[in-house]
Amino acid sequence: MRQKLLLLFCFGLFLFMNSTFAQDQLRVDGTVKNESGDPIPSASIKVKGSNKGTLSDEEGNFTITVANNSILVITSVGYLPLELKAASRLPIVLKADEATNLEEVYVTAANGLKVKKIQQGFSSTVLESKTLTQASPTNVITSLSGKVVGLQINGVSSGINPNYSVVLRGYRSILGNNQALIVLNNVIVPNSILGNLNPDDIEEINVLQGASAAAIYGSAASNGALIVTTKKGAVGKASISVGQTITATDVAYFPKFQKLYGSGSSADITGYIPFENQQYGPLFDGTLREIGRSLPSGKTQSVPYQYANEKTKFWQTGFANQTDFSVSSGSEHGTFFFSGQYLTAEGTIPNDKYNRATFLISGTQKLLIR
Repeated sequence: MRQKLLLLFCFGLFLFMNSTFAQDQLRVDGTVKNESGDPIPSASIKVKGSNKGTLSDEEGNFTITVANNSILVITSVGYLPLELKAASRLPIVLKADEATNLEEVYVTAANGLKVKKIQQGFSSTVLESKTLTQASPTNVITSLSGKVVGLQINGVSSGINPNYSVVLRGYRSILGNNQALIVLNNVIVPNSILGNLNPDDIEEINVLQGASAAAIYGSAASNGALIVTTKKGAVGKASISVGQTITATDVAYFPKFQKLYGSGSSADITGYIPFENQQYGPLFDGTLREIGRSLPSGKTQSVPYQYANEKTKFWQTGFANQTDFSVSSGSEHGTFFFSGQYLTAEGTIPNDKYNRATFLISGTQKLLIR
């Protein structure tokens, strides 16, 4: 009799524990959607404070069993995280995260058309105005240096405003032309134009490499192409900007000069060889020494026998003074943009000066307004 009572007690206790455990557990069936009502697949649903979780399927549906009063944390890439109290039916709507929601990138392709970069059909590098002007360069050529893989910019002349060679695909020919094609607002122009453009007037530069450039502009672009687009007015309130930039340049370093001995002569050392760092004359002592031939009066010019620092005195500090201004305005019927720049520059070589004044006027107007 006692054994039967014990068995009945254990069986009742087992049923009670199962009932209590079942009451502490909750099955959650839910759907994860965005604000437009579209399902969000692979959204993460986790129990806060634990490692238990699941993912939504292609239709945004999920099922998970959790303890009562649990908090679910729902996350997905591009959406703000959301915390909700567990319930048997749980419709979930996630809001887009504006900080990580990437906008479509548009680039200027052939014929000045704006296309989505993902639809362009070939690889390209786009440099925007902010990238080109971050170091306040005086011309567009110098602003491109070091910003495009494979782009080589070499000066072919000296001075404060030299000519440049723009090579994009390497030197493919010994005697032929290796320079990239320059297209300014859908017009093919000489490379020298880039040295005279105001960097603040550039909206973007689309760099095309390889066969993609040749497919658009023909054999002239077989060495690649740089598509340059200037700024236009923007719809909105009128804006005026003024800038002033002053830069100074100096010779970075000089070679080491021998300053202890004179240049020597055949009278000083037998078999003197007049090459640098070969043989020297007597030690500089600062005494007066005759130099040159005697004058008609019989006198001879004398100078101190000491080191003259004329090599380094030849160079000077260069300065560049650049003033910029621009006016931009526009409405739904048309846009207007006007800019100007005045540059005065002086190089490190005496009398190496360059002055430039540039102006840009552009606008659009809708002729038929409905």
